[in-house]
Amino acid sequence: MLSMAALFTSAAILFLGGGLNGVLIPVRAALAGFSTLEIGLLGTFAAIGTIIGCVLSPRLISRVGHIRAFAVLAAGAAVVALVHGLVVDPWLWVALRVPTGLCFAGLATVIESWLNASAGNRARGRVMATYMVIQLSMQTLGQLMLMTADPALLNLFALVALAITASLIPVGLTRAITPGPVAAVRLRLSMLYHCSPSGVIGALAVGLVNGAFWALAPLYADQQGLATNAIALFMSAAVIGGALLQYPLGRLSDRIDRRHVILLTALATVLAAAGLVLFDTWFAWAPFLFAGLLGAFMFALYPLSVAHVNDHVAEGQFVEASSGLLLLQGSGAVAGPVLAAMIMAGIGPTGLFAWIALVNLLLIGFVLTRLRKAARPGEAERADFVAMPASATAGLDLDPRAETPKR
Repeated sequence: MLSMAALFTSAAILFLGGGLNGVLIPVRAALAGFSTLEIGLLGTFAAIGTIIGCVLSPRLISRVGHIRAFAVLAAGAAVVALVHGLVVDPWLWVALRVPTGLCFAGLATVIESWLNASAGNRARGRVMATYMVIQLSMQTLGQLMLMTADPALLNLFALVALAITASLIPVGLTRAITPGPVAAVRLRLSMLYHCSPSGVIGALAVGLVNGAFWALAPLYADQQGLATNAIALFMSAAVIGGALLQYPLGRLSDRIDRRHVILLTALATVLAAAGLVLFDTWFAWAPFLFAGLLGAFMFALYPLSVAHVNDHVAEGQFVEASSGLLLLQGSGAVAGPVLAAMIMAGIGPTGLFAWIALVNLLLIGFVLTRLRKAARPGEAERADFVAMPASATAGLDLDPRAETPKR
């Protein structure tokens, strides 16, 4: 892993800026008087940008290489962050979320494809686990940086831009060999659904839930009367919870039918979301406690779904499966914030967690139905669980296993 130290360092600095950016945008929007629907649209258009970025970034990498692609995308993300701070207008911000999502998705594609192509099959689990820990920990630190200045001022947007720009330095100085060009990817969602209905619907549910959470959880905390520092702690509690249970749930899913672990995860997410709806005012630390429990299970659903799909597809379809799951997740993230915002407008701030509970209840019903129809795959057919961020994962299409011809 020492050969990847520069890339890991750049990723850490990038996620520091990304973590601050993710919590700053909705908080600043609320302070500026944006409506709940407008804030929901910020998340939706960021997801649209993510989808576009995942489609276009492989072409950019193939054309100019990993390092130059990283530089172009990081520069774009820094510029857009500064424009957010200079001009506060709801519809301009909605438009700016597209290039924001595009740039961050492209940067994730560069990092993850580089890691996957460099790791080799035997080390990939450890490499991606290291990447996951870096991502969650630095995003948490970035969210805590919200406490360092008034979000109504330009200062925090400048910090976002500085961090993103600084992430260029380690990658720009590295002498490591970068991966080769990206091969074309063919997407057949119907084939994926035929192979693994539970995994495909799980990935869609992740987009519907996580997209709404990232876009609207800071707004929920603000409307519940939490101070700026407390909002940062609330978001950090969810991220820390997500980091803690990734591997235990993954190991469990390697030993029993993954669908049973998906059921357990979805049920625990429902209970945690219900806690935020029903008991968030019982004591001062209740929101933070339930946020940690929610993140612990909510953020584990995507890698479980990915592993379950990989249990069933042929090895030559690895790229197709990864790209298809990303597209489903991104599509869900487009609709999730708007639908959740509509519920919040109708029943109040806790409508966000009512939405999260509803989606997971529907997932539970679907998986239970599938358990009655399909048997567990044999041990020889099962793919290893790899902890993965529930975010842009298009970089998997540079995995060496993608070189296997389609069957």
